[in-house]
Amino acid sequence: MEQREEEEEELVKKKLRDEKESGKNSSWVDLEPLLLECSLQMRSGELIHQKSFGLFEAMSAVEIMDPKMDCGCVTGGGGFGETSSLKEEDENEDVRGVRLLKRDDDIIAALTSSKEMKVVVDMLIARENSWHVGNALPPTVFSCLYLKEEALKKLSSLSLSSSHAWPMRAFEALMTTTLPFVGLIKKMVEIGDIFEEEDFNPHDYGLKVPLPEWMQRKESGAGVTAADVLDGDACVAKYEEVLKEGKDAYGDSELYRRICLRFALYRAFKRIADVPTEENGKRIKRDFEEASATARRILEEEDIKGISSTNSDSNSNRGEINGGGDGDDTKDDEEHAMFDASACAHALGNSPPRVVELFTVKQSYEYYLKLLDELDVVIERLYDSAAATTTRTHLELSSDDFFRKCRDITDRDFLALSRSVAAYVSTVGGSTDSHLGVDSVDLCLRSVFAQVPEKVRVDDSEQKLSSFQRAPFEYVASEIKKGNYNAVTVTCEDTGAQTDGDPIEILATFKDECQRSCSFLSRAYFASPSRRRRKLRRCLDELSHLQVACSHVDALGVASLFLKKNIKNGNDAIDEEKVHEFCARAFQLWASRIVADAQFDILKVGFQCELYKSYELASVYWYMDNLVVHALNADQYIYEAFNCNTEEVTKKSMDTYLEANIFRVRSNAAQCVLVALEKVGLIKMPKRTFTLATAEARFFQRFAHFQANLDPVPLFWDDYEKHVRGYEKRPAEILLRLAHGQLQPLIEMLSQQIESLQKKMNNKKNEATAAADDAEDQKANENIASLRAMQCLASLTATKTKCARLSATCKLLGTLAEDDLRGTWTVDVLQPPFSSSSSSSSHEEFKDYDVFFALSASRKA
Repeated sequence: MEQREEEEEELVKKKLRDEKESGKNSSWVDLEPLLLECSLQMRSGELIHQKSFGLFEAMSAVEIMDPKMDCGCVTGGGGFGETSSLKEEDENEDVRGVRLLKRDDDIIAALTSSKEMKVVVDMLIARENSWHVGNALPPTVFSCLYLKEEALKKLSSLSLSSSHAWPMRAFEALMTTTLPFVGLIKKMVEIGDIFEEEDFNPHDYGLKVPLPEWMQRKESGAGVTAADVLDGDACVAKYEEVLKEGKDAYGDSELYRRICLRFALYRAFKRIADVPTEENGKRIKRDFEEASATARRILEEEDIKGISSTNSDSNSNRGEINGGGDGDDTKDDEEHAMFDASACAHALGNSPPRVVELFTVKQSYEYYLKLLDELDVVIERLYDSAAATTTRTHLELSSDDFFRKCRDITDRDFLALSRSVAAYVSTVGGSTDSHLGVDSVDLCLRSVFAQVPEKVRVDDSEQKLSSFQRAPFEYVASEIKKGNYNAVTVTCEDTGAQTDGDPIEILATFKDECQRSCSFLSRAYFASPSRRRRKLRRCLDELSHLQVACSHVDALGVASLFLKKNIKNGNDAIDEEKVHEFCARAFQLWASRIVADAQFDILKVGFQCELYKSYELASVYWYMDNLVVHALNADQYIYEAFNCNTEEVTKKSMDTYLEANIFRVRSNAAQCVLVALEKVGLIKMPKRTFTLATAEARFFQRFAHFQANLDPVPLFWDDYEKHVRGYEKRPAEILLRLAHGQLQPLIEMLSQQIESLQKKMNNKKNEATAAADDAEDQKANENIASLRAMQCLASLTATKTKCARLSATCKLLGTLAEDDLRGTWTVDVLQPPFSSSSSSSSHEEFKDYDVFFALSASRKA
């Protein structure tokens, strides 16, 4: 066998030699002279001599055997080094990359015109945005020679000279403010703490990246806080001075536009880093609008197709951001002399070399538009400044509302920087232990008391409901200090001894657990899907501690004492016995719902990460169905306690009930279909030699971490056997017909919901047309309500379509005998694709992340 392989290999080599000698294959190029000339410049133990490409890097590249890692051999740029040119006039030069102007005087002298300055600024912005998508700082931002400390000093001195015109001062302002802007973004990403290095690399590698002196508004000596975080900012003062000076003479110039764009972006990010307020949110929206308009004007009015940056083959998301642009836009041009990718490569040390792919200038401005659209969604969702009539006010915001907003952002395919900003705003918001400027424990306390319907609360004139809404924790602490609490017995986990609990200490422990749990949970939502699943699993341990703290707070009687003061006596709509039961476990009930939501999200993210095999789907749907039932039972428990004598239910609860029941019907139908296909052998089962071959072992692997929490009660294999495996006793055709019968009433109900929603939208549209003189705020509120109605309509329509297709397939297959179905039909279980095929980033875009599969059935040939 070996001799035969050697003979075949020799024949192939001979054929290639013959083709080369005869010239039949024109693609052959003789590299021997080039390699010989390169080897003359090499030192011992090196492939090609680069300042940061020594023996360690050379051997790493050989060991990895990946040409993308071998940046020393990359030509045409794309690595830490640049193009290695071996023309005749360079025979006596050491091969160290592109020949650059190293002296500071020569660097400054290269600025011959405002057009040249504009080109440098565009290429610098392209490199900065390339850093945003996972590349390191040394080969991107710090490749610009104008950012060297000596060059910046020279630029500053020239800009102060009266002999130099406004373009030089504008260029100097852009260069000197680049690194502070990079430092601001770097700091926000690090505090958000959800990044992965392949998505965003915040490390500065020891280079001088100035971090912001302050992230929130300054306080004067008298304790007065500044009205705007931009007050006293040196970069802002420089931008304003330059823009004011050049407005008349250069207001329509290309360089002026770039100053305006950078200033708007700096203002937006600086204000995002500040404490979130409604007024701050409005300012940020205006900054976004100015930056988007400027970037769009540059793309539409200027010819930037011919300007490109060095790029090479890589697995970056350049194509996603580019959106499938013209092929000419990504064509490599000659590298600019003022950019040296190896200038700061020494900072990378002995780390394995990486190929760097840079945005073209056009892609860079398209990236800005995508980023601004995504950040616009983040601010709109998290700042609560969009509409007072459609969202809760800032004082009423609860953790339930907050996590709902987080999930809404999570369901969008955002860039790493956008998700990092969302994590920063949600987990910091002005201090290390607050959400959106609101303490985490206040959000949690409001979540508990927000479950009480508004109609059973008393007027604020007699009670202290407004005090509680402003500062719930302070209100509860003051009540405890007055002695308004129940005695609590605490059991020591180590010794088992029981002691009288200190109410202040119990409340402090509850506060700590709320802050820790909420912080971890919000960060988990904004992480990438794979990391989000791991973070959510770790959150379950933290939430188990929160549940214990909640049980102690329930024992203090905080909820019952508060409700007695704030609910009218003798209200016929209240069942006193059930209200008392609710008060006794109000915080535990809230915590169990948070845990159930986290567990549901873990299973949902599993679909995004494509973790589940077809034979596992039945158990996953079954567990998700039980989590939905738990949430429904909790809601029903509250409604019965406070609405026992009325059928009126809030719209929010009706929407929740409708969504949950839709999920339950689809889940039951899906389980019937999967069991039927497994019975006839149309679902491929794992080999028995596999470690987790048994169904029980696979079940334990998927759901073992849920057992860390006692509420909701964890489910085990015996429960699954009893409920799902019971379907195996029925024939496959009966199960398929059962699934069809379950889906038909759901399809009819969805049709009614869609028709009703369309009528409401048409009526709203007619009313809006009639009221042409409405206030601007009211129109904005109506637009938001209309957008949400359109998203709801799209979701219902998509659900109806999928249910109808599955029902029709089940009806067809249900008419076949098992032998006929097994022998003559091919059925594929198609899990939902979670990756978006569209590159559009509009904040009005709706994406349907449905976890239910579809069936593809075809007769065998």
